[in-house]
Formats: sequence, C-alpha cells, structure tokens
Amino acid sequence: MTTIKQKIKDSPDLRLLAIMFGGLILLFSLAFACYYFNIELTDLT
Repeated sequence: MTTIKQKIKDSPDLRLLAIMFGGLILLFSLAFACYYFNIELTDLT
C-alpha cells in the first residue's frame, strides 16, 4: 500500500498538479486578502 506522498513522488504529473493547485489557492487567498483590506480601508475613510 503506497501513500499519497509516494504516489506524488512517483508521478511527475501529479506533483505538477499539486504545485499548480497550491499556487492557485495561494493566489486566491492573496486576492481575497487584498479585496478584504480594500473594503476595510474604504470603510474607515
């Protein structure tokens, strides 16, 4: 029985997919943070 980590290590496609997915989440959270803080700043002024 192989673990998910081992599967990702064996398959380059899965690793690339995981990296892309992680990057997408990072970008989305960053965009959400910018949007949220923009709203906060406009509320203060």
